Amino acid sequence: MYLKYIELFGFKTFPDKIRIPFDKSINIIVGPNGCGKTNIVDAIRFILGEQNLKELRLKSMNDIIFHGSNIRNGSSVALCRGVFENDGGGSFKYKDFSEVMVERRHFKNKETEYKINGISVSYREYLDFFN
Repeated sequence: MYLKYIELFGFKTFPDKIRIPFDKSINIIVGPNGCGKTNIVDAIRFILGEQNLKELRLKSMNDIIFHGSNIRNGSSVALCRGVFENDGGGSFKYKDFSEVMVERRHFKNKETEYKINGISVSYREYLDFFN
């Protein structure tokens, strides 16, 4: 199983929906300081279930939501979605799917929603997917 792509919306410095594809081989993210390279790494951590504020470089979980700028309104939700290509290996609940989409949303009201293949799941079931 490997990460095929991620989609972000309203996450940190990404106010618009963005899709970042990954190849099976080595992937490199380059750009000038302040362009959001580390935020992409944070998004992957967020998708994988990280809740430690320090690891996500946050003071509060709501800092993960795009707060706006001089020319843009803030978002009310941070959405991170990861699509994994599934080789069918292992014995887990989703072994018959060729792709598995995991999604994590954090809302301004401090609630977080977890989905696998579009179905809401508990945090525990969400984490179990990655084990």
